[in-house]
Amino acid sequence: MTDHGSPNLLALLTAQEAARLSALCRRRHYRDGQVIHERGDPELRMGLVIKGCVNLMRLNRQGEVAFALTVHAGQNYGDTVALDRFERTHRAVAVGKTEIDFLSATALQHVLESEPGIVAALYRVAAHRLIAAVDLIDDMRMLGIEARLAKRLLAMLDQSSQPGRINCVQEELAQLLGVSAVTISKGLRVLEGQALIKTGYRHLLVPDVERLKVWLETED
Repeated sequence: MTDHGSPNLLALLTAQEAARLSALCRRRHYRDGQVIHERGDPELRMGLVIKGCVNLMRLNRQGEVAFALTVHAGQNYGDTVALDRFERTHRAVAVGKTEIDFLSATALQHVLESEPGIVAALYRVAAHRLIAAVDLIDDMRMLGIEARLAKRLLAMLDQSSQPGRINCVQEELAQLLGVSAVTISKGLRVLEGQALIKTGYRHLLVPDVERLKVWLETED
């Protein structure tokens, strides 16, 4: 699962800033698959993943996952909820043994008033996510599913440790783009028919990344 390339908050902080932030947090431990919070939960706090991952997901009326993304170690989530006193908009589920530092709304307000370095890092993360969200909305309005898929696959390749290979399943791509698995399957068949990708068991291969980029430029 992908995180839209969101910056790592801890990597943006100095050791001293990270220590001061940690001192304001309360650490919680979760087992694999444990629900951290449900949509509509009114508890207002920012989460900073220390170990493991957190899947944020929205369910459809049938209880199936319609959209999901992953928050990795070092990344934060929930700061806008805590700041604006909103209810939770997604279910959060631990992936693997997970540790999270939680920052209360009061502590977050303290950070905003007294920690300019941490504020600057939070702003960089928020700005990246805002741009990614607007980009995703624009893609939904302007691009066909094949181009949306190609764009997302290129972004996932940037995060992959294996050049030209993306480890995922079609259901994950469907959840990420907010479409049905059938739609994803059709889009993948089009891309594979043009030899831009090759599908395999729980993975995709992109034999020529530059060729996929050139193709996308003609569609974008």
